[in-house]
Formats: sequence, structure tokens, C-alpha cells
Amino acid sequence: VKWFWFRVYESATNRIFPALFNGLRIFLGAFLLFSLSLGILLLLLVSVYKRGNGSGYRVLHHHYPIPMLWYFGNPFFRRQRHHQSANSPQNSSFFDDVFEFLFGPNAGKYPGPSEDQRWDNIRAVIDKSGGVVAAELIKPHLKYDVFEEKESLWMRKVVSRLGGEPIATDEGDLLYLFRGNSSTTPRDVNELIQGVFVENRWKFSSRPIKFSLALGLANFVALILIWNKLRSVGSTEMEDISLTSFLIALFGVLKLPLLVYAFLFLLIPLTRYLLLVKGFNHFIEKRNRYRRYLQDKLIKDLKDPSSSASKKFKRANKIALSQNNV
Repeated sequence: VKWFWFRVYESATNRIFPALFNGLRIFLGAFLLFSLSLGILLLLLVSVYKRGNGSGYRVLHHHYPIPMLWYFGNPFFRRQRHHQSANSPQNSSFFDDVFEFLFGPNAGKYPGPSEDQRWDNIRAVIDKSGGVVAAELIKPHLKYDVFEEKESLWMRKVVSRLGGEPIATDEGDLLYLFRGNSSTTPRDVNELIQGVFVENRWKFSSRPIKFSLALGLANFVALILIWNKLRSVGSTEMEDISLTSFLIALFGVLKLPLLVYAFLFLLIPLTRYLLLVKGFNHFIEKRNRYRRYLQDKLIKDLKDPSSSASKKFKRANKIALSQNNV
């Protein structure tokens, strides 16, 4: 039974989920094109109908379909789209651009580095320290806002995960021993300088967004305009025009999904931008700056023979050598 469910999970992970994801990506782009095409076509047909019924030639311009189409058809916009395509990833497509505009380059995943990479950095610090470290060496590699907590709280996680134990020196300092990493030679201060842990910032998109943004805005404006037009004109006045009548009936059925999609197409990226790019990135950069400050302070203290960090390093180095000789 376990084998059967494992095969089901493996199949879903490797085949079904990627297929559903790809289908969603295509659907979002195709629905945008369908919605925009329907809105602009209805604007044109209704405007032409009103002009033919004595409303005047200016009606077509007054309700904006021509300026909207001119924006997409003018040579400057085509050159901009060509320039964007040239700078896009090789396998980029319209559907990829739309999906990334909505959900970002990682679809909401943490931009990294991963937890495994962070713990690898901590292990490297311990290895370079000969298996005996002070908390000051670990602190620049912490991830979250635990910098103000007591040392025993955040070092407990490191000790528990990497199999260490706290030890007290005769001078009253607290060091941490990780067996299996003992040093056979004295460690130099410069060997302890390990690159500080830096969190990556959230990116709004790794692809050009102008084309997707223009389509989203045009779609929203077109749907709002045709909605107001049909409320003022009424579909019964155009029952003699079969195509227009059919499109109006189709819009009436899909009006709510179309308007909700058009609204969310602009709201989701705006929310991502304000929450992630402007909000979370501020705290990420604040933590990165603090880690760099801790690292710079540590380097300065280690090179000062009279500092407590330098004295701790000498004691830790001595303990590491003695542990290896036991």
C-alpha cells in the first residue's frame, strides 16, 4: 500500500503538477487575449452602429477604441516590444511574460539563499575554527530578526542541529565545541573571515513588464468602457446585427469573470510590488546591513589583541588543539 501511494505521489509530482502549472500559465495568457479582443471588438461594433444611426462620426473617437488600437499598432510600440523580446530569456514566451508579471519570477517562493546553503556557511565557519567557536562568529549568519535575543536561544538551534555542546573557560567565557572538526594546527585570524550571509531581495520580474502592463491596462479600460456603453445603449437596439448581438450576449454571460480577471490582473502585481518589493525588501536590506556591521565589527575585534573577541579566539584555538591531542 505504501509503495502504491508513493508511486501516486511521484507521478503527481513529476507529471500532473507540471502539466497543471503549464495549463494555468497558458490559460492566464489566453484569457487576457480573449478578454481584450472581445472588449475592443465590441467597442468598435457599437461605435460603428451608433455612427450609422446618426450619432455622428466623432463617436468612434470619443469612446477611445482608435487611440487604444493606435497605441498597439504604432511603430514605436512595436520597436519597444522587439527590444524587450531581444533582452528576454531565450525560451521566453508571451504566456511566460504574463505569468511572471502576475506572480513574479519565483511564483512566490523565497528568493534565497536556501536554508541548506546557510547551514553550509555555518559549518564552514566551524570547520575553519577547528571545531571550537564563539557565538560572535555565528551571529552574522543568522537569518531572521533574532539579533536581540539572548545568545543561548539562537545558539541552541546551532548546537542542536550540528551536534555541538557549550563549554565554559576558566575565564568565564562561553564557547561551543563541535567534535569531529578538531584542528591540528593553530588557526590564523584571517581564516575565520567567512563571507556574511546575504538574503536575496525580492524581484518584481526578471522579464520586461511593459507589454504585459499595457495589455492589462488596455483590457481593464476596454471592459469598463464597453460595460458603460451597453448600459447606456442597451442590447435590444442592436438585435438586427447578428454578430454584435452575439458578442453582447457573450459579454453578458462572461461579464463578471472578465471584470474580476481584469481587476485582479492589475491588483496582484501592484500588491506584490508594494508588499514584497517595497515592504519585505526593506527589512531584508536592514538585516543584511546589520549582518555586514556584525562582520566588520568582528573582523576589527579579532585584529585587536586586547578585545574580548580576540581573547576568545585564542582560547578557542587552544581548546581545539588540545581536543585533537586527547
